[in-house]
Amino acid sequence: MIVYSSGCYASQVMWPVLSDLAKKASKRDVDVFAFSTDKQFDNAGKILKYGQASFELFWIEPWQKGDFTKAFESIGFNIGKSFSQPLIAVFNSKGQIQGQWEGAGKDIIDA
Repeated sequence: MIVYSSGCYASQVMWPVLSDLAKKASKRDVDVFAFSTDKQFDNAGKILKYGQASFELFWIEPWQKGDFTKAFESIGFNIGKSFSQPLIAVFNSKGQIQGQWEGAGKDIIDA
């Protein structure tokens, strides 16, 4: 699962790598979910100019302050106080979170 914004530079740089990884992972029965935090629905798909997705994109409608964090924390995904990088989480087949991290550092992008 990834939470991204199409206007976020780190999301743009990471997107081709994520797209490629998702294609490879689909052969192993792994699903990828991408959630856009763009303020307008029409902007959510603009990320695709950085690489096609073999998975569905979801748009998160603007919510009341704190609702976004509460919704994701209910599944064990910690948004934190704020974020300015893409957020990524890996879940097992039972829906339990196995790990999460923020951003797309050079070490991840070069992998």
